[in-house]
Amino acid sequence: RTPHERSRLAQYVFLAPWCKEQTVMVIGCDTGQGVHTLAQHGAAWVDALDTDALTIQHARRHFAHEKVAYHVKSGDSVVMNKTYQRILCLNLL
Repeated sequence: RTPHERSRLAQYVFLAPWCKEQTVMVIGCDTGQGVHTLAQHGAAWVDALDTDALTIQHARRHFAHEKVAYHVKSGDSVVMNKTYQRILCLNLL
């Protein structure tokens, strides 16, 4: 793993206890590894968004989880038809 990937994953590991038993939206989910980590550590549900279709395809293939749905969307195109206890947006700026 690259230093960037290790750093990004460390952020999700740090946030995992805060997301336990919570419904989470992740804007800019990248490869899905961090999202998968949240699900493994007890998130109730994770909606993971990224604008890149190939990235989402990779996430679905390599980091599928029964508590995760990956979507090709941007954060500004989200229709809030459900309630989230946590919304994460890491390393996008």
